[in-house]
Amino acid sequence: MLTKADQLRERDAMLPIIDAWQRLHAFDAVVPVAALHAQGLEPLEQEVVRHLGEGPSHFPEDQLTDRPLRWHAAELVRAELFEHLAQELPYSCAVVVQRYVERGPLDAIEATVFVERDSQRGMVVGKGARVIKAISMGARARIERFTGRNCDLRLRVDVAPNWTRDPARLASFGYVPPDGAER
Repeated sequence: MLTKADQLRERDAMLPIIDAWQRLHAFDAVVPVAALHAQGLEPLEQEVVRHLGEGPSHFPEDQLTDRPLRWHAAELVRAELFEHLAQELPYSCAVVVQRYVERGPLDAIEATVFVERDSQRGMVVGKGARVIKAISMGARARIERFTGRNCDLRLRVDVAPNWTRDPARLASFGYVPPDGAER
């Protein structure tokens, strides 16, 4: 990969550079890119994919992920929090799914969005509950696309003071380090 290809005024001026590099090493490919302008990224991706070998399957073929549906539901609600709230507030929000029941074509989900302060609760709910309604509708659509089933999503917002600085609360919300990691 040759970076900053956009810095050369004449594209032909790159040919001696490519030639010199290829004389130093037998590269499988030389791809000029200008990342700031998204030039050459697609050919670079194609070259990388072309050289990747197919690895072993780590899960059964019908298993899409190692995470349960309730984890995905919580993450899809969090994605909507990021879509609808100011830049910093979503980092103070945790989503905990209390109930996830698959009932044929309709999943019933109950979840709580936890914030750290009462003022944040008001921001998540919004005037006339407009914000939480928009979050719920967007999350419902995301969950339905993910599962392929209709979804009845019930969200509530609660305050858990300073949950981001409380190890016990972090663990109860599912934020735990992988086994063996320092705590």
